[in-house]
Amino acid sequence: NSDTTDSTSTASSTEFLSSNSQSTIKALEEHLFSPEVQENIHRLFQSRVIYQGKVQTYPSLQFSFEVFWKTWKSMMMDATINGGVVLFAGDDTERNVTLPSSKGGGKNEPSIAIIISGFEYGLANMAAFLSQVMVDAIYDDKCSKLSNTPEEMCQLDSEESKWSVSMMDWAERIQGYSSIGGWDYKEQLVEYVNGGMNRNEYIEEDADDSFIHSVSSIFNRGCDKVDNGGISDCPGSSGLAVEKLSQRRTAFSTVLSVLRIPKMRELEVVDTTLEYLKGKKEGFVENLLLYKTTETDEFFRSSQRYLFDDFVNSLARFSRPYDVKPAYPTNTTTYFKSPDHSPFYMGDPYMRHGYKYGLANIAMFFANGLELSIENDEMCDEPNEYEVFDKIPISNSCGSQGLSYQDMVCDGNPDMACPVDDNMIMTAATYNR
Repeated sequence: NSDTTDSTSTASSTEFLSSNSQSTIKALEEHLFSPEVQENIHRLFQSRVIYQGKVQTYPSLQFSFEVFWKTWKSMMMDATINGGVVLFAGDDTERNVTLPSSKGGGKNEPSIAIIISGFEYGLANMAAFLSQVMVDAIYDDKCSKLSNTPEEMCQLDSEESKWSVSMMDWAERIQGYSSIGGWDYKEQLVEYVNGGMNRNEYIEEDADDSFIHSVSSIFNRGCDKVDNGGISDCPGSSGLAVEKLSQRRTAFSTVLSVLRIPKMRELEVVDTTLEYLKGKKEGFVENLLLYKTTETDEFFRSSQRYLFDDFVNSLARFSRPYDVKPAYPTNTTTYFKSPDHSPFYMGDPYMRHGYKYGLANIAMFFANGLELSIENDEMCDEPNEYEVFDKIPISNSCGSQGLSYQDMVCDGNPDMACPVDDNMIMTAATYNR
């Protein structure tokens, strides 16, 4: 079980980064091998080639996730065995962190409290490493561009040896970096994670790229001094641009998205989507939640059954997985919980402006509801509209659109299905307002 603490007591401390307990590494590994992460992990090991004027991608021939993880894990485990060179894994502590709330496409709201898992610091460190390696080596599929890897090793040694050299360089030169001017990698990493890992990039606000810019400058030019335009002020390279800085920045965002961190975005995207909807209440009420009493009725009337606030509240209740662990400690919302139903899709948490995908899903759902029920202010969600000899038999309601409801079963849960009662008699009535 993880401990929980307030980030104010640990924000300035960085010792926990290299605690690397067996349980921390296990938690990190479980996250990394979750279906959601594994579904896209191949994107980080794709090489590129220009063919007929277009960029084409293919699985790297030099670098693979399997060997990368085997080597990375081994170098994290070293610290738990003999105190050797360590790649940060984080710790087992869950931290309560306060962030300014950014909802509804960039409107600043009162601050919110979230929970950050200790291994997320280790994943952020991994993301920073991969962002540099992707640009310098994986994209071109050339081992010789992997940091400090001799050409002879590229020709003779195993992939694991190549990764080991690069990771050793990262542990010593980047993780151990601390400048006279006060820029310390460990402190900046903790600050970056505690700050939400640049969550502004996923909403409509200016992103702060100072962390990855400085890391890229250290990796490429040897020091953290780089301006907003990517120009280095490092000794020996003053006035020179950090090579491929925009690619490194984009690669960093890609890795964070694939690794699905910070986890709080999965809940924040829901809030962003809901806040945007709330801002459109007037348009919904005046233009959509309307009905006519008859087809010849000249005027639309406000729906009596379908109300905007009920719609938004229902979306909120159906938007979380049934077994979700609250990311907001003070959240008191009661969610619909069922292992048989996926949550309502509210957007991509790890894509820029990802809440807009949720809005598109809501629009399609609402349009369907408008056609089936709202425009008549009725509750029927499956109109019986298939005529047989100019009549609409009641049997259609037991198998519309070619389906046979009585023959349907609940896969894996047979006890949830009721047996068919051949003697059942049904009566029903409806009317159109």
